[in-house]
Amino acid sequence: PEVAALMGICQLHSIENFINKRHKIALAYDSILQNFGEIEIIRSPSESRFNFFKYTVILKNINRELVHKSLEKKGIQLSGYVYELPLHKQPVFSDYNKNVFSMTEYVCSKHICLPIYPSLQIEEAEYIANSLIELF
Repeated sequence: PEVAALMGICQLHSIENFINKRHKIALAYDSILQNFGEIEIIRSPSESRFNFFKYTVILKNINRELVHKSLEKKGIQLSGYVYELPLHKQPVFSDYNKNVFSMTEYVCSKHICLPIYPSLQIEEAEYIANSLIELF
């Protein structure tokens, strides 16, 4: 619709600001989570410029549904999964449903996406990261 297109055009004027704010939030998450062995941060290739649409981590030894529910009790809403069901297991790809891609299936079953949006404050990001670590 025209109103959505107008909003999109207006937001394009602020895209660099949005990306910079998301980058600062990601750095706050990184500073707290990078040395915590129970979490693996999904990183973009070093030669790329990432917009941090999602901040994805792998939970190594804890049930992600438990994490999701526990964080919700602390007022933290995760931003959804990238793929809960791996692409090759989607009904539209029924010819491939029996294939096994162990790494894909592992990542899809163990990942969460922490909240990341331009108006999220650094203190809030630190609270989110520390709350995640506390669950372990």
